Amino acid sequence: MMKLNFRKQLPLLLVTALCAGCAGASGAAAPAASANGRLVSTVTRYVKYIGSGDWVVSQQMEYQYENGYPVIMKRTENGSEVPAEFTYSYTFENDLPVSMELYDAHTGQITRTEYNEGRVWRVESSDPDGIFESEKLFQYGIGGPFFTDVLHVNRENSFIDGISAGATMEEIDAVSVYTENGLLAKTSNSGLYANWNDGDEKEWMRFNGTYTVEYEDGIASDTSAVYRAGPSGSNSHFEVKKENGLVTEVIRSDSMEGQEPAEQEKIVFTYTDTEIDAARYTSMINYFLLDGGQTFYIYNWY
Repeated sequence: MMKLNFRKQLPLLLVTALCAGCAGASGAAAPAASANGRLVSTVTRYVKYIGSGDWVVSQQMEYQYENGYPVIMKRTENGSEVPAEFTYSYTFENDLPVSMELYDAHTGQITRTEYNEGRVWRVESSDPDGIFESEKLFQYGIGGPFFTDVLHVNRENSFIDGISAGATMEEIDAVSVYTENGLLAKTSNSGLYANWNDGDEKEWMRFNGTYTVEYEDGIASDTSAVYRAGPSGSNSHFEVKKENGLVTEVIRSDSMEGQEPAEQEKIVFTYTDTEIDAARYTSMINYFLLDGGQTFYIYNWY
């Protein structure tokens, strides 16, 4: 098992995160694993009714692709008749993405992504009114596909009687990343965050908890959140079913400390014929299992 470099001192974290486009992050990515995955076609989520125990569809996502990357995603929520549509617009160089713009037709939100050697290193997002803006800067470890640091900057732009009442939040995900056979084996996020109030002296504080994911063959198997203050957070266990090496169904069970786990969600996958490498495939599956990652890990597969 290999552990990617993990910077523990705040000054280094700030420097390396801000230099995501510098020489340390611009080297060629590690060679891709052999193609043993395929792009998803549909992802259907089910929730379990407590009374009857039946699985009921809560959401379905349908993807369309060009050049091995999504161009349209249609998401239908339970009870809705018209799906929300998301469009992806890419630029490429040497068959690798250079930039991408994701447009949410329902909310008008635009997310812009920049890549370095095909790896995500900057993501900017804003709502159509410009009230909320966010930026993420990624720093990678030893040239592989998995980041070890990410700096988040969120900005709320609001005014009261013409006076700015905006606020800025900064957060650093400081992640220990362990890999095995080129795939994730364990990630653990114990980052820092700064106060929101503009004008106040910036005060950096560690997260109250440490957020850990353990993986089997690169697919999330268990999550845990251990807090310094308060009870341990909910744990999730993922029961994965495969056919011909592809994940077809996952059941997520959650439990609080000292309680028996209970099934909460089922996710069913269908696939296109387009093959992708193992690192991207497992990141894609983990993206759906962990809703993109949030405080655990961010799974950039598109």
